[in-house]
Parts: sequence; C-alpha cells; structure tokens
Amino acid sequence: MECRGGDGEGKEYASPQEFWDEVAAARSSGAGPQWYDQAVRYWDTQEASDDGVLGGFGELSDPDIVDSRKFLAKALGVRAKPGEVSDDPLVAADCGAGIGRVTQALLLHTYQEVDLVEPSAHLLERARTAFEGRAGKDGIPPGHCVVNYFQQGLEAFHPEPQRYNALWLQWAVLYLTDGGAEVMEAAARGWGRRPAAIRDILT
Repeated sequence: MECRGGDGEGKEYASPQEFWDEVAAARSSGAGPQWYDQAVRYWDTQEASDDGVLGGFGELSDPDIVDSRKFLAKALGVRAKPGEVSDDPLVAADCGAGIGRVTQALLLHTYQEVDLVEPSAHLLERARTAFEGRAGKDGIPPGHCVVNYFQQGLEAFHPEPQRYNALWLQWAVLYLTDGGAEVMEAAARGWGRRPAAIRDILT
C-alpha cells in the first residue's frame, strides 16, 4: 500500500521509511536540526496556557482529568486521603509537564510530592509561578507540593533511584526516539518503588 506524505518544511516523501532514512542520515552526520531540538523549539512558541499545551483544545482539560482520575483509582489503586502526609510519601514525576496542568488538577491530589520535568523554559516558569504559595489551595491537601523543577527533556532525565511511585507522561512518548523510550522503560523497571507505574496517553 502506498503511503506518501510530507514534513513540516513541505518536503514530500514516497514512504515513511524514506523520511526516517533521511532523519537518521542527518543525525549521524551532524547536519540539520536535531530531533529533540525541533520539539523544544515548537513548544517554546506555544502559549503558556491550557489552550497552548493542548493544541488549542483547552476545553478538553476537564474531561481529561476526570478520566485520568478514574485511571489512578482503578489501575494504580492509590488514593491519598485529604490532608494525609506520610514519612514515606507517594511521589510522582510529571514528565513533559508543560505548565503543570496535570500536576495541579490531578497528581497533587494523590501524590504528596511531585517533580516536574519539562524542557521548555517558559512553560516550566509558568508552572513554578502557579505553584508558589499555592500549597493547600485548589483542593490540594495540605503538605502536598511540587518539590523539584527539572528543565530538561525526557531523554536526559535520570530519575533518582527509588524516588518515584509513578512516572506520568501525557502525549510525551511520541517525542522520544527509540533510545529515549528505552531510558523511560528502564526507569519504570529499575528506578521506581512500589506501588510503581508508568503511563502515557497517545490520542
């Protein structure tokens, strides 16, 4: 079956394989923009808002959070009680966190500590500004908070061993090369602690 297409620069390709062969050749020679650089440049141009991080579909945020909350309750079986603070807290990493949309509306309601991982400086700064002084507000249990803000891509993220119960990715794996995805798989297998989970949404 013929499967022609084009890239963002308007160049046409006879097949997906032709496109990927060119990407691989450019990467190995050091010519042309690198895979991760292109993604960061794109997000650097997007508005630091729900609309910006959801591609103009900010109205999808609420139903997305509702379904994600069901996922946490059913698949992970973890739920923090309001105000619950433990010496052995549940900890999550919001990978590709953007402005912290998922952390604010979902993760901080379950996990006592959340670390944000995001390569785009202006999106991460928007998240930092939003969370400063917000502890105990927006229905977030007291003592639940963002601890670390890591400005880096997932391909460069090396989680602290045994820190995380969950690595939360939302529309993020598609930006990783095969090698980058293997790093995240290793994180789920070797860097997590129980109950541990790794999740992405690709829709």
